Amino acid sequence: MRTCVVALILLILPCFASADVIHLKDGTRLEGEIETMDEAEIKIRLPYGILTVKREEIQRIEFGAPEEEPEKKEPEPVKLEEPRKKEPEPPKVEEPQVEPYPIEKVVAEPRGRKNPPTAAALAIVPGGGYVYLRRWDLALAAAGAEGGLAAWGVSLLSDDEEGNNSTAYVVLGFAGLIKVIEVFDSYDKAVEWNRPLGLEVGQSGESLFLGLTASF
Repeated sequence: MRTCVVALILLILPCFASADVIHLKDGTRLEGEIETMDEAEIKIRLPYGILTVKREEIQRIEFGAPEEEPEKKEPEPVKLEEPRKKEPEPPKVEEPQVEPYPIEKVVAEPRGRKNPPTAAALAIVPGGGYVYLRRWDLALAAAGAEGGLAAWGVSLLSDDEEGNNSTAYVVLGFAGLIKVIEVFDSYDKAVEWNRPLGLEVGQSGESLFLGLTASF
């Protein structure tokens, strides 16, 4: 019975190259590590426990070679990475400083002064104030409006022998209103005429500007 158990254990055991081997007289082969030996019996350590074998059952014993200690590899020296060299920074290109363009004022030549009261007085004549100021467009418009309305109003009055034609008075009233507007407007435009005009040239950032100036 014990022989069958030993044979079953031997079928399960792997082969160890450096193990001790006990050959029994019945042909059984035990591989393991011998723990103790005396004249009567030998104890051998198997993977599943320790087995005691009597001397009289043993045919011979093969002692395995001592296990060779693995060679100790010296640790490789740690290579320290060399510090990376800083790449040289590209040279800074200084932007050219743009000097501000000096502001220049060019005053226009005087056109000849106009007297505001004179312009207002001449405005009594249809378009007269504007003619004095050389505003031919306004002079033509004022003369046409005032003359046309005045002629129409007089025509309506002449046709009415009794003088009760209200339409004629309305038309003549519009002509008088235009006359008053012309008088005041001629005065104001004469004042504007006397203001000196000029051009202003300067720089704002990266752009030039051209402006029209007037003195008040």
